[in-house]
Amino acid sequence: LFSKAGTISQKQNQISQELDLYLASKSSSSQAEGHIAILTGFAPTENRANVTNFIDSTGAYYIIDQAKEEDNPPVKLKNGFFSRLYEPIGELYMLPKYGERDLTPYFAPFYMLFFGLCLGDMGYGLVLLIGAALAKLKFKEYRNYLTLIQFLGLGAVLMAALPGVIFGTKINEILPLSDNIKNIFFSDLKMFWFAIIFGLFQIIVAKLINAIDLIKNKGLTYGFNSIGWIILIIWGGFKYASTMVDSLNIPQFYNYVALAALLMIVLFSSDSKNPFARLGMGAIALYHVTSIFGDMLSYIRLFGLGTAGAILGMVVNSVALSMTGIPYVGWIFTIIMLLFGHVAVLLLSSLGAFVHPMRLTFVEFYKNAEFSGGG
Repeated sequence: LFSKAGTISQKQNQISQELDLYLASKSSSSQAEGHIAILTGFAPTENRANVTNFIDSTGAYYIIDQAKEEDNPPVKLKNGFFSRLYEPIGELYMLPKYGERDLTPYFAPFYMLFFGLCLGDMGYGLVLLIGAALAKLKFKEYRNYLTLIQFLGLGAVLMAALPGVIFGTKINEILPLSDNIKNIFFSDLKMFWFAIIFGLFQIIVAKLINAIDLIKNKGLTYGFNSIGWIILIIWGGFKYASTMVDSLNIPQFYNYVALAALLMIVLFSSDSKNPFARLGMGAIALYHVTSIFGDMLSYIRLFGLGTAGAILGMVVNSVALSMTGIPYVGWIFTIIMLLFGHVAVLLLSSLGAFVHPMRLTFVEFYKNAEFSGGG
């Protein structure tokens, strides 16, 4: 038996070596009539010493150089504890190309809070937060994913605290609170506008990131287009708000700033040396205002999903309470309805709360940050 085991092990090693030699030959380019094999590979810069030490030990000749964008090297993300949790979400779309800014640290906090807005219930957020913490004790190999779920649950607790919804019930309706405290909670109309304002803020952040990258990589004037749009979005938001709030007055100076921003968009949307082509491209660039308006409307889904989840929770409560009238066993049916009903709403709401913030990230945020990707 030992002899046969040794023979099998030797044969396995032989086949493994032959396979390594075959893969190496296929991964290399043959030169000097097959006497020289040239291989190209990539390694993180922090592993340079390990790589050189290994190649030195083989006696092979090598050249090490900094990777270039045209080499299309593989991409390795470097993020902190919080942002690293959201890398699997970003990878569902695509990685940034080599040399491009990784947007994970920038969309991560938005995603957490957007998830909370879509889930729309503090009770469901607490279930995710506590449930993921307990699951960590048993499923340690999924620790990172469970930590992500905890942060998403925390986002739900924070965002659902604005309207004060817990398990389909509004706090200001079940607790004897003073009118001053009740007025702290957001009404449905306030949540509607909060979702839009929050969305516009994300668009502004995306354009600011784009402006910084353009200024850093190309020059100051290349970022003027995005800066102009940022100013116009802020001005337009305050201008519209002034029509709804009588006490909000926009100084005339702000109108001149908006005009300057308009000129920045028209004059710096193109780098053409031809002034007529530059003005023409600038005029066409103003059509982007329709895209911004469409993006703004997309964020209404944050309000819609959160409200729908809260209404479903309220329906579960209403049906469950109506069962208390059943003689003797009514409370049993009530508990069963509350348990299974809220679990069903939690699962359904969690699905929407996971997908729609992802859509806002990959379409609205990535687009306004001019993310190209391809890594």
